[in-house]
Amino acid sequence: MDDKTYVFEPEMEALKPYFSSGSGIDAPEKAYSFLLGILYGKLLQVQAARGVNVASNALTWLKRLNLSGRDLPELYVKIREKMLAYGTEGNKDVRALEKEIGRLGILLGDEIRLDNIPTCYFLLLGQSIMADVIKKKNDTDKEVADHD
Repeated sequence: MDDKTYVFEPEMEALKPYFSSGSGIDAPEKAYSFLLGILYGKLLQVQAARGVNVASNALTWLKRLNLSGRDLPELYVKIREKMLAYGTEGNKDVRALEKEIGRLGILLGDEIRLDNIPTCYFLLLGQSIMADVIKKKNDTDKEVADHD
């Protein structure tokens, strides 16, 4: 492996296409921000389904897109707190994604060095593809029923 190139190898099948050797997600910090963006996208979807005013309830940092890597651990805690409150742990894709984020979080610790633009960029990229990675619980239940 080239010292300048980092390729995260996710265990989750739905994530593998985003982490090929030609991917722009070439650092663990970028991968962490990207995966956290997917989880944040799921949180927004859950809140919207529950009738929560997502626009007024969005985290202040994200409204202003004023995040750097050092903010990501706190953002992770806030997102997980909300996800636990909404009971999203029943979705196997959410659990798998949280495991992937945990693997990277252990590698990075709480001193994540990533500037503002790439932090927000990869976070928003993750948010934009959330529906391709995390299926709604009803969709995964339907898939299981279709295979029976």
